[in-house]
Amino acid sequence: MLKIFEKSGKIIKLGDYFKKIDGELHESPRGIKKYGYYGLSIIRSEERALKKHDIWILKEKERNFITVENRFTKIQHKIPIKSVFPNIRRYAGLKTIDISDNTDYVVFKPFKGIEKFLEDSEINEEERIEALTRVRNGFWSKMVEENSSKVAMIYRANLTADMTHNLAFYSDSEMFFGGSFWRVLIDDVKQAKLFTLWINSTLNLFQFIVERKETEGGWVWFDDYVLREFSILDFTELPNNEIEEILSIFEKYGKTPVPSILTQIEQGHPVRKELDSILLRILGVNENEINSFLGKLYGVVSNELRKLKKVMKGRSR
Repeated sequence: MLKIFEKSGKIIKLGDYFKKIDGELHESPRGIKKYGYYGLSIIRSEERALKKHDIWILKEKERNFITVENRFTKIQHKIPIKSVFPNIRRYAGLKTIDISDNTDYVVFKPFKGIEKFLEDSEINEEERIEALTRVRNGFWSKMVEENSSKVAMIYRANLTADMTHNLAFYSDSEMFFGGSFWRVLIDDVKQAKLFTLWINSTLNLFQFIVERKETEGGWVWFDDYVLREFSILDFTELPNNEIEEILSIFEKYGKTPVPSILTQIEQGHPVRKELDSILLRILGVNENEINSFLGKLYGVVSNELRKLKKVMKGRSR
């Protein structure tokens, strides 16, 4: 892989790429539980409500309101759209890379009935009072808006998990992140989509596996300074026809659900394979050699992921 990168002359470090596009990378805020975040967050589907503190589920979305339901008590509340903000509660279960109009939500502005809403969330009294205070005085809305972006990249994730489908996500609207994410600031829409595609390619996944910080089994975790040394295709120097060819993958498949990363690799999923093939061709790999190369790459990546998964299983016993 390194030889292909070097020979192409089209690869730069992620830190240099951010400088060229005036982009930036920030970790999502920590410690937000104390502000009553669990009582304020709303998950789009019960399938992704994986923890006991995942309380509110989206039941219906109308033009001006959403209806949410406590998944334990079945109590429902109607909340004005203007009082909620797009949110990603966690990466697990997000099957598409384009999550425009498919995000979770977080209450970030007061509305009539918010006191009862927080009571019915059944978070502890201290967090409930803190949430109500911070929402009413504007502190919480400011935090949400100042810590949002249109692109999210995983900060810490289990690559081998059945519910890990993608490594980065894009939305037409700004999103807040309540989980382990990097908030990626890229103003140019095309560059934002290109970045999202690259992070989800197997060329980048290979980097994630090789350069991962040792945590536990299939978990990956990267410090800021490490990520900035990662390789990325320099999209700012590509001709327009190559840019459009890569973006065609986003337009065709951005909202196509895909299986887990491990399944994608082992089955040679067509969306992944088409993206990887285009990137390799742009990097100078001969058209006749791409399928053979990908077969070997997927084999190596699959073996590594299987090893990591085995370690996870061993430690869980």
